Amino acid sequence: NFIFPALNYLLIYLLIQTLFKSNIISLFGAFLICNPFFNFSDLINYVTFNQNLWNYKDGFESITKYPSHQLTSLFYFLGLISIFNIQKNKNYKYLLIFSIVCSAYSYIYSFAVLGFQTLILFIYNYLKKNNSSKDFFIAGLVSLILSLPFLISLIFQEYKNDMMLSFSLTNSLKFPFYNHLIKLFILAAFLIAILKIFPKYLDIVVFFMTALIPGCFFIIIANNSLLVIEASHFLYEYRIVKTLIFLFIFYIIQNLKFERLSKLTNLSLIIL
Repeated sequence: NFIFPALNYLLIYLLIQTLFKSNIISLFGAFLICNPFFNFSDLINYVTFNQNLWNYKDGFESITKYPSHQLTSLFYFLGLISIFNIQKNKNYKYLLIFSIVCSAYSYIYSFAVLGFQTLILFIYNYLKKNNSSKDFFIAGLVSLILSLPFLISLIFQEYKNDMMLSFSLTNSLKFPFYNHLIKLFILAAFLIAILKIFPKYLDIVVFFMTALIPGCFFIIIANNSLLVIEASHFLYEYRIVKTLIFLFIFYIIQNLKFERLSKLTNLSLIIL
């Protein structure tokens, strides 16, 4: 309960620093994501000092929960760091292979999201004729080959039927499926608008868009199929990406050519 949460904090800090190159945003973001009490629905209560704050906490408890995700989150954050760096034409394919393969043998949902994001980015960069498409292809193919023993074992294990949910059970979970999709579309529309206004953020927007698509895809499949565990498992990655997009707003404000506004933003982050 000390070592792994601390490592997660450092990796989240490095991830945000890789995305935004801002120490203040990185420190603030790492605190938010590692805080088991933080939830966006509590922001208004937090700012207004409402006494109901954290009475019904619904934060990132899973990151600090022992043993998972204390260990498995490390591979997910390493995967995100490597994916963004490959998109920037840096040689991080071996770290991505390590992250995806370790996720396959430790937490299948992170494996699915990282693998699907790698596939989408390979297709995107191949169509754009970017050099990074080669690294995404190599990382995805090697990761798939190294993960095959585990993936094949899923088919033949005796308790595989216990891992699947029927339509009635999935529906009984009352997962807010459509509300979640609406939120995803709102985030996607926001990112597209940002890209239209600030084309220089192309790599960051592409990273966020491709990070949202896998979760959306698997949630749809899980909500309508017997072959995937219930959709709520994929909320973990979605909430992390949603928080990173929230921090993206502060990063945009910081980069505006208004010195006073930038200083006010930094001061607000420090106060929060």
